[in-house]
Amino acid sequence: RCPCTYRPNALLLATMGMHGGTCWRRRTQEAVAVVLALATLGAVAAAVEQLQHETTSKVAGGNAADVSWTEASGVNVTAICSSTPYPGACRMALSSSASRAAKDPFAASVQFAMARAASARVLARNLSSSRRSRAVLPPSGMDDCAELLDISHGQLGDALAAGSSHDATTWLSAALTNQGTCADSLDAVPASSGREGVRQRVGALAEFIGTALALHAILKGGSATPPPSATPTQSSTPSNRAFPSWVSDHDRKLLESAAGGMTPDAVVALDGSGTHRRIGEAIAAVTAAAMAPVGSSKAGVGAARKVIYVKAGRYEETVRISRRQRNVMLMGDGKGKTVIVGHRSAADGYTTYASATVGT
Repeated sequence: RCPCTYRPNALLLATMGMHGGTCWRRRTQEAVAVVLALATLGAVAAAVEQLQHETTSKVAGGNAADVSWTEASGVNVTAICSSTPYPGACRMALSSSASRAAKDPFAASVQFAMARAASARVLARNLSSSRRSRAVLPPSGMDDCAELLDISHGQLGDALAAGSSHDATTWLSAALTNQGTCADSLDAVPASSGREGVRQRVGALAEFIGTALALHAILKGGSATPPPSATPTQSSTPSNRAFPSWVSDHDRKLLESAAGGMTPDAVVALDGSGTHRRIGEAIAAVTAAAMAPVGSSKAGVGAARKVIYVKAGRYEETVRISRRQRNVMLMGDGKGKTVIVGHRSAADGYTTYASATVGT
């Protein structure tokens, strides 16, 4: 260690270092490193500011519909990407031909990630279908990836349409997490099943999503920290303080109601006294209209909250609620009365993701 007892400023340090001495040379190197780091950060910030200024000026001076952000930014794409965790992935996303139609670099990065998610999803689905056609087997890691990539594609779209910075960050973070889960599931897939091809695409997709997160933070002030919750006032009721602000009054009433205090859309009972005997059948029935193909006369019908009352009993089944089966609420008769039991495990060939008794 240097026997220095104080830290001189950078100018004094450099001057003293010229006269020799290991301690001062080491301090000089540290100071230069700090200065270079600060200069780099300053250059990136200036480049981002210049990009925003040039884009605004050029659009203001002409027809906004005829000017893409790439035309206005010039070489600043390189400067922006240098501040992201994956500069190469960033440059690829922002230099693609499709990015010219995006409204800004963040939108371009998300749209590029969505295209890559769709491509990886097709490959995973094809490999999964090929495997399933040969035998009746439990879901594999490839099935997990196909489902997770489908979910991620939807989450990226939600991030693009998010109404707040925090919502966009949350959707992007969720999509990024899915890639790690997919990679874990692929460890159980034989290499001969196209595993490495999917793994490479998933790894690249994780970089593109990470790039979108970084660009969101740089250009839109995004943050992974949730906004502070509102401080309850003296007039707030216990009910209002128990739920987040985004929970609607209708959903609050549903969550606070007893089973006998509402009219469910379906009733599940083992003895046949309800509309269905199995929970999965009830979920499929109440969400059928909302899952109608786009363009159908039934598309969008039944998209409101659907309540399924599950009477007391031991239901031995695996319940899956897909991304398209939205706004489903399950209500039972209480802890220890309405019980759902699953039997999936690694011993039977199931991955951790597919072994959940109730999965969404």
